[in-house]
Amino acid sequence: MGHVLQRGRRWYVTWTDAAGVPRRKATRATSRREALALLAELEAQTSRVRLGLEAPPVIVRDSFWSLLDWWLEERCPPASRAMERMRLEKHLKHTELGRTPLALVTADFIERRLEQLEKDRPDEGPTAKGLAPGSINRLRTSLHAAFAAASRPPRRWGAANPVALTRRRRVERKVLRVLSPEEIQRVLAYEATDKRAALHWDSWRGVMAVAAYLGLRKGEILGLRKGDWDARRRTLRVASSYQRAGTKTGRIDELPVPDVLVPYLERAARRRGPWLFPDSRGKPRTRESDPHLVLRTVCAAVGIVDHWELWCRRCKAQGRPLVRQVQQTEPRDVRCSRHHTKLWVRAVPPRIRFHDLRHSCATNLLKAGVPLAHVARVVRHASIRTTNDIYGHLSNEDLRLALDRAYSDSTASHRFTPSHTVSGPK
Repeated sequence: MGHVLQRGRRWYVTWTDAAGVPRRKATRATSRREALALLAELEAQTSRVRLGLEAPPVIVRDSFWSLLDWWLEERCPPASRAMERMRLEKHLKHTELGRTPLALVTADFIERRLEQLEKDRPDEGPTAKGLAPGSINRLRTSLHAAFAAASRPPRRWGAANPVALTRRRRVERKVLRVLSPEEIQRVLAYEATDKRAALHWDSWRGVMAVAAYLGLRKGEILGLRKGDWDARRRTLRVASSYQRAGTKTGRIDELPVPDVLVPYLERAARRRGPWLFPDSRGKPRTRESDPHLVLRTVCAAVGIVDHWELWCRRCKAQGRPLVRQVQQTEPRDVRCSRHHTKLWVRAVPPRIRFHDLRHSCATNLLKAGVPLAHVARVVRHASIRTTNDIYGHLSNEDLRLALDRAYSDSTASHRFTPSHTVSGPK
């Protein structure tokens, strides 16, 4: 049984916790009655812990960043560890929230920091713009995962997850530019005139083909080994990402290879080294590899453009406004109205990402009438809802064709004609 003790003007309570360890704690009680009430509450909590009705309290002495650093080292997935550490160190490590003791971290503190990140921060430089809603949500997801992991044994956090009470930002869905099967064939059939550019594009051609026809992620493609390609069974094993074992989902999948993709894999298998798609030195490509610019350059070369930019070199030399955009067809023999010289023309490709080839693969399969469950298996989504809501970029023309095809046969004998009209009430 515990007891209370007064020393000077401060009251102390002494009791035995659920583990049988004697504990003493200074209180803010101003009288013996208040100290006894606190002692009774602590002994009741100890009884609930012993009976299994309540989790034992966690003694927290670390800072908020110490919890995040522990999560990055012990609980964060290895495939995402480098990116998560860079994001958390940039936005939280050297901030007031990162130095705050973990016991004082609340949902209000976290929400206040997220609101600061949303706003422009001119004190950090002219380029310190606020984060987009999607970036805020990704940061919020990482913090939620850190507290959730700390709440499991061995526990480092004993209260409710404070991130769950913060506000999730609304992200407007953007219309992505996906490539049709005809455009994909034009991109893969491109041949550069310059020898050096041709060699560079040839090293990326197979990577683009695998992304467009099987929907693999960039890291999964660059992590393919020659042993993953079974030419006899025509299957491709997806088991790693870059140089690491394991993919984003942590699964090992075996996918059937379509006929159109077989020549690209056979050609890649004849190269030297253990990797299917290495760099020019035969070494595996890293996360820093950037195929976006390669894809956009080839799209512009084969005529897949968003608009054209025209400018006069004489106007440019004089520092006058010189650029105007043409959205329709490629301009031919356009001249400057001031100097009557022929304008220079530059094709501006759409801002397509390499990951959009994965979206193109799912969209083209859905347009071809492949069942949604089969498409989800090909792109290896855990839920068909992700495939339908995020990767199914069907246009109104696609929906109109589906509706016309669905109703063309069933309503052929019941088409509306003027003789079927029924007069209304007079």
